[in-house]
Amino acid sequence: MSTTVEIDKDALLKAHKSGTAAEKKLLEKLHGKDMFQPDLMQTVKSIADIYRLAGVNARSYALPKTATADQIAENAFRKLRLAAQIMNQGWKPDWSNDNQYKYYPYFVWDNKKKGFSFAHVGCLYTLTSVGSRLCFRTSALAEFFGKTFLSEYNDFLIN
Repeated sequence: MSTTVEIDKDALLKAHKSGTAAEKKLLEKLHGKDMFQPDLMQTVKSIADIYRLAGVNARSYALPKTATADQIAENAFRKLRLAAQIMNQGWKPDWSNDNQYKYYPYFVWDNKKKGFSFAHVGCLYTLTSVGSRLCFRTSALAEFFGKTFLSEYNDFLIN
């Protein structure tokens, strides 16, 4: 006989946060690790938030005032790669798995703004037409990423 038990999510998260390593492991086994992952789409608003979460000094990503277009593009990719690592929360694409979807933001050129704007999300399998380090486990995350880090994508793609 199966019995359903309702648990207050806030109480569950609080128990996990204050629990011992063994208690956290048990709660994650019962409810899944994803339950206890922070929703970064609610808290990340800029690259500064990524630096904070990664424990990175923003100055290490600073460019000289005389930065070349190549330096700007390379630096933007470093920022995007770091942000993707943080936002994916440990998820890495398995390129040998044809059944695992991988999502990426898709952009279109905007003549009025002289830059790219977010268009939609694409999906790929083991074939890629985008940087494999900049793909995501869900379309919602790819969309969020493309919109949130549009400035960094423009620096990366245009320069």
